[in-house]
Amino acid sequence: MRLVSARLAGLLYLVIIVFGLFAEVAVRGRLTTADDILRSEGLYRAGIAVNLVFLLAETLLVVILYRLFEPVDRDVSLVAAIFRFAAVVVQAANLTTMFAALLAARGGDPGVPLLLDLFRYGYGIALAFFAVCCAATGYLLARTALGYMFAVAGVVYLANSFLLFLVPGYDASVTALLLAPAAVAEIWFTVLLLRRGDVPFTAGGTLSVHERGTAVGR
Repeated sequence: MRLVSARLAGLLYLVIIVFGLFAEVAVRGRLTTADDILRSEGLYRAGIAVNLVFLLAETLLVVILYRLFEPVDRDVSLVAAIFRFAAVVVQAANLTTMFAALLAARGGDPGVPLLLDLFRYGYGIALAFFAVCCAATGYLLARTALGYMFAVAGVVYLANSFLLFLVPGYDASVTALLLAPAAVAEIWFTVLLLRRGDVPFTAGGTLSVHERGTAVGR
């Protein structure tokens, strides 16, 4: 059963990565003004729908990863789940800002740039919560290269969020550079879940090699 859950988690992660890239690159990265939104309204609406699917997948992933990591350390797994779900809640509320920008563009409201900026800052707040989830996941995967990568991802997500609010005109290109380790960690985790379903769930020796195989592989 855990093997099935791990593979399902990998599939959900794949959906999150693909849909997240589409929303970021094809929609938010290209449609940055009221004119852009009106010229490609269908694409912009698709971006909102894709974000909604992204959030639904994230919510289900919260539950599955909590159950997978529970044998390693229930408390830390709960922390990871709570902060990941908090990020989902913030992003869900923030999605209304993205739709508000569409309504403003259709109504000729000059406030579209402000709404798009608000969405970007709201996303930064969500990533601060997700940063704690990544750090907790790094602990749950302790003493593995993947665990270290998740720990680094947590630090860079948190740094990115604070820089967004503390540094006027914070450059998006710097954001992409900072978040590279996080992308590597999540893609690596997805591949392991999909191909093997037996990611080395360890935390300070809590599970032996045999116990890990029993807990994750059955």
